[in-house]
Amino acid sequence: MLFCEQFFTVKLMKHLLLYTLLFLISNLGFAQKVVDPKIPDSEKRRVIRAKKLLNNFKIYEGERILKDLVKEHPNDAYYHEALVQVQRQVLRDIKKAYILEGIPTSKTANIEQDTTDGFETNDTLQYISKKPATLSDFGLNRDNEPSNKKSSKIEKDFSSQTPFDIEEENDTSSNKSNLLENEPNGDSKELKRAFKDLRGEAETLESLAIIPYETYQYDFLQNCRKATRQLNIVDSASYYLRTFLIDTINTDLFAPDEALDLYHEALVEFHARNVPLATSLLQKTIEIYPPFYNAHIYLGNCYFLLNNDTAAIKEFQTATYINPNLPDAFEKLALYNYSVGNYTEAASHIIEAIMVYPEHQFFAFLKRSVNKSGTQFDNQWISREVFPISTIYNFEEIVAEKKTPWWHYQETKADVFNKYDSLGIRKPNEKSIEKYAEIYSWKKMLNKTDKEYFPFARAMQKMGYLECYVFITLFHHDIYSQFKDYVEKNPEKVKEYFYILINWNDKKFDKIREKFGMKKETE
Repeated sequence: MLFCEQFFTVKLMKHLLLYTLLFLISNLGFAQKVVDPKIPDSEKRRVIRAKKLLNNFKIYEGERILKDLVKEHPNDAYYHEALVQVQRQVLRDIKKAYILEGIPTSKTANIEQDTTDGFETNDTLQYISKKPATLSDFGLNRDNEPSNKKSSKIEKDFSSQTPFDIEEENDTSSNKSNLLENEPNGDSKELKRAFKDLRGEAETLESLAIIPYETYQYDFLQNCRKATRQLNIVDSASYYLRTFLIDTINTDLFAPDEALDLYHEALVEFHARNVPLATSLLQKTIEIYPPFYNAHIYLGNCYFLLNNDTAAIKEFQTATYINPNLPDAFEKLALYNYSVGNYTEAASHIIEAIMVYPEHQFFAFLKRSVNKSGTQFDNQWISREVFPISTIYNFEEIVAEKKTPWWHYQETKADVFNKYDSLGIRKPNEKSIEKYAEIYSWKKMLNKTDKEYFPFARAMQKMGYLECYVFITLFHHDIYSQFKDYVEKNPEKVKEYFYILINWNDKKFDKIREKFGMKKETE
């Protein structure tokens, strides 16, 4: 009987971990649908090859293919997204391997807390992380019911590989052999095959456990930084930077064990689409611990799926009051309003989310909401040739070509290093310079370059909104501390900037556009 329970536990784990793998496939597939027409067949085959290698746990071989593709196509979001999504999944697998191999806690103390689904767990069966925001991802699109879709060729090639999904057994190998001998002949072959698979997976587990987590995570985050420097449509890279480097505190840390147990059980039911039971469990969770942020978020999802919109909105709003320093509840309110056609309200709520952290997907959502209202929207984003200047290091990761605009930007390094702290904020007693290092460097660059460069930045400088443009539209994670300080001290000005940005094509801005040689989006 004990053996049967263990065997079926292993089978259950295989199904759940395969679901995790399929999540990764769906992420890659999402990006692929957008850019496939631009990708030559030869490169599609390289991507498929990389996926197969990664699923056979030839981590560095598979990664090398994707990194080469990123170098060859630096301005193609597909390859950047594929690389960071794959690395995110590998990090999950390394973490599971650490736990299953029993690596001492002291060696895993600095591993990130996986709270991407709103809770922390040491269970080896990690819950699936959040994908780039779409209505269906958040249970806010009643039109998109699940359907049985045939897998694409790439999905079949990828999913045909076997992910590691082993759970440590307490029985000795000799005991397993004895149990096998006592099984009916019809089942023994299947069980032998299962144990053979598990032995192979155990070897894979050991190989993953020797990969240094922190080193691998550093490379992963560096690739996210590179992607967001070069492109403004790398949703996953932008999201990972926030969840790994900003949202590091579990907002529900003080929830009692009883509430946490109910919450975890509710999530299982929610993902199994048993919404009424999930709703009941979440209600009990909140009764025990009212300030449970993520429980309110999921309860709002449940109410929406049960067509109780009023209750759903109340839960999302409650979550914004509990923790206004997280953008998720504002995002939920935006998605809800979009789904019912309140596009102005949707835009307003997503702006609140952006003011917490300017994720790429939030800007994409803002554009959709504004466009639905009949207005052409462009957030005026431009790529950066270099990373933001920092006083943490006395060197630059990328050196701009001499006498180019970004060379003038980097030329301010000496001043910044002496006059600004590690957050990029002016040191005490330095009253005669800009408060923020990024603005100081931008103004120097604008002063030393021809008027043809950065026309929108110059227009915003003339109107007094250069800080908003640099910190909001041209946000990069490296300037997060400056962004946060500025937004907290100037919330109304930031909202005025969004008004200008959304209405930039209006007649009232004709003169300023003409002055800096800019045309309407429709021209």
